[in-house]
Amino acid sequence: MKDLLTYIESHHWDYQNKLVPKTVETIHNDGLIAIKNTSIKNVFANKVVLFNTESEEDYKQKWARVEEFFGNRPFSLWVREPLPLYIQQGLLRNNCLLEDFYEGVFINLENVPFSEDNECSVAIVENDTQIQDLVNVSSIIWGYSEQEKPNLFRQRKDFVNVFNGDGGFVVAYSEEGKPVGYGNYRYSTDGHALYLNGSGVLPTYRNKGIYKSLVRFRLHMAKEKGCKLATCQARGNYSAPILKKLSFQQASQYQYWVTK
Repeated sequence: MKDLLTYIESHHWDYQNKLVPKTVETIHNDGLIAIKNTSIKNVFANKVVLFNTESEEDYKQKWARVEEFFGNRPFSLWVREPLPLYIQQGLLRNNCLLEDFYEGVFINLENVPFSEDNECSVAIVENDTQIQDLVNVSSIIWGYSEQEKPNLFRQRKDFVNVFNGDGGFVVAYSEEGKPVGYGNYRYSTDGHALYLNGSGVLPTYRNKGIYKSLVRFRLHMAKEKGCKLATCQARGNYSAPILKKLSFQQASQYQYWVTK
């Protein structure tokens, strides 16, 4: 198995080849991993996910490579703490803004019981009805318009078909059968780890244990699959506190920077 920090950080790039779009280009060198999507110009699709440097000169060389790679498109960076002062000063000098903090958290799946009561029913997204439920609930959470839904449906259906058991989506349902939350997941290419890639719950259904149910469902699914570990890079003031209540432990912390 890889070391713990690698499992925490590699959810950004540890994809099977079939899951990588043709529009994606990467740098994957020692201490520098960057991902560029040539069809999308935003900081979520264009990102530096590993930026380790040994000296100020090493920083300058890596930064020049990053600027050449992205050109004029905006991008974001996850930088593991503690940051040397020269990195902080360099990022500010290169027109970057510190936007947020993330925690690298993990749980040993051997410590997760197979059976545990959930606050709602959760289902793996497999058919068109469930894909539409996924689109509807995520559109409310993230503010997608009605006009965007057909394209979102096609994208999600393509993902479900391509993942084919290597990852996917889950949807949480209320007692009345209404979709009220969703989650993403993916397995590491070596089969040892579950990557939790995000969740969302409708505002009126928050603080009812639904987020926890979405996490537990994916943990149990991964344990049954034979995974040993589950990891996540969780936002410090949002998902990280909830995951810690579910016995996740913090192993690292990251500063999240974006270019102006």
